[in-house]
Amino acid sequence: MKMFKYFLNLIILAFFFTISIKAWHKINAGFRVDKITNIESFFEKSQTVDIDDNILNILDQEFSFFNKGRQSFVFESNDGKYVIKLFRYHKYEKPFWHDAFLKKLSFLDNFIEKLQKEKTISYQQTMDSYNLAYEKLKNETGLIYLHIDQNKKFNKIIKIKDRFKRSYFVDLDQTGFVIQRKTNLLIPTLYYMKNDLMAVKNVLNAFFDNINSVYEKNVYNDDRHVLKNLGIISGTVLELDIGRLKYKNDLLEFNNYKNEITYYTQYLRKWLSKNIPEALPYFEIKLNDYINSKA
Repeated sequence: MKMFKYFLNLIILAFFFTISIKAWHKINAGFRVDKITNIESFFEKSQTVDIDDNILNILDQEFSFFNKGRQSFVFESNDGKYVIKLFRYHKYEKPFWHDAFLKKLSFLDNFIEKLQKEKTISYQQTMDSYNLAYEKLKNETGLIYLHIDQNKKFNKIIKIKDRFKRSYFVDLDQTGFVIQRKTNLLIPTLYYMKNDLMAVKNVLNAFFDNINSVYEKNVYNDDRHVLKNLGIISGTVLELDIGRLKYKNDLLEFNNYKNEITYYTQYLRKWLSKNIPEALPYFEIKLNDYINSKA
């Protein structure tokens, strides 16, 4: 009986320990400095531009944890005008338990090799997307600076704070990052102005202007849930998630353009039909105008 109670208490302790660890991880969004620290194998030869005074001035301020995306941890500048996205390199590395456990199981070699190959491909596609955004879509994405190359140009350390206000110092030559303009999110903005149809129409104009500007450069966003990652600032809509951009040289051909813009806008159509149905007729007019412009 004593042995049973001992094991029961052990199981309960382990359960609460596991729950505590997971809760801590969720509250802090899983952030750790080692997850954003680059290793040499990840460095790219990119088109990063020279560092001007504006970039250095932005980086002179402190940044506080804002959000976690699929490819990066996002920190907001003290002045509220910018975000710095620090790449989550750990997503593309072998997990710590690989060499400790799985490496000894030779029958899993093919599976492990395939898994790592997929990670490598995913990383390269993400970096290609960031480069594409920097080269072609700075205005459409609010992208100010991209740093993913192996040239140690900065010699600069920035101060960041996590959700618990704990401070960390990050060497910018040891991590990849982008700087983007900080915006309000599109959907909450639309919802806030739902009773002002003219204001909603102005935002829809900006939405279509942004999409068309991206398409005009033969680029599309392969993220089909991009609606939640659209921002708006000073009447301009921006694509905030730039990790799934693709180039397609025949995108502006009528059928390709029509299919892409129809598919891309379906999520906003559904949202409007549920939340601001009186804006739907204007939405359809704008959509058809842009489609017909390519006929």
